[in-house]
Amino acid sequence: MLIRPLDRVIFIRRIFSEAAIQFQNALALFDSLRYETGQANILNSLGSTYFNAGDNTKAIEFHLRSLTISEKLKDSLYMGTALNGIGAAYNNNPAMVDKALEYYLRALPIFQGIDYEAGTGIIAMNVGEIYKKKKRYDSAIIYFDESLEVYRNTIDATFPLNMLGAVYAELGDYKEALMYQNKALEIARELNAKFEISQSLLSIGQTLRKQGRTNESVRYFRDAIIVSKEIDAKNN
Repeated sequence: MLIRPLDRVIFIRRIFSEAAIQFQNALALFDSLRYETGQANILNSLGSTYFNAGDNTKAIEFHLRSLTISEKLKDSLYMGTALNGIGAAYNNNPAMVDKALEYYLRALPIFQGIDYEAGTGIIAMNVGEIYKKKKRYDSAIIYFDESLEVYRNTIDATFPLNMLGAVYAELGDYKEALMYQNKALEIARELNAKFEISQSLLSIGQTLRKQGRTNESVRYFRDAIIVSKEIDAKNN
């Protein structure tokens, strides 16, 4: 079935609406049982649902409710999840990146404390990206390195590798930048991960363009377009 763009938006909204209803039903059940761990979990799920639906205000509201319960229970996993969710919602608003950073930096040591590598890697990446936007490159490198250490030898390593490349390109160290970005491309190709291949090709092209190597950059951009079309990655 072919779904037109407007139909697709309506379809996606319907899915999120149905998910929210089911989570609300689960929350009502946990409320009736006074099962606070379940409440904290479902409230985070509702926060994530509204975040993915584009309603950042609702997302923050539910994550904050989860955070209150999680802190009472001293449940580190749900505390960190709530703080990360709040940070992500604030990070969607360019005017609120400092607030996002505040919540990410509260979540990071919590996830580190319970050795939750997936959470640590994601938040370190998010913090690094904010510092990169603020042109605090030394801080960005520290957090991208931390994320890379968590993700080393996995497909997720391509993200901090490409971001480290972007930072070094901003600093004018193109040799270092391309070293990181080519490593990301190597990992992506070894695993035949098309999205990560396209992202790495794009990153290398951007560095080459900054360096003034126009013809080479165009080749990488064209290759990135080809791979992106193969997987229908329209944003790329």
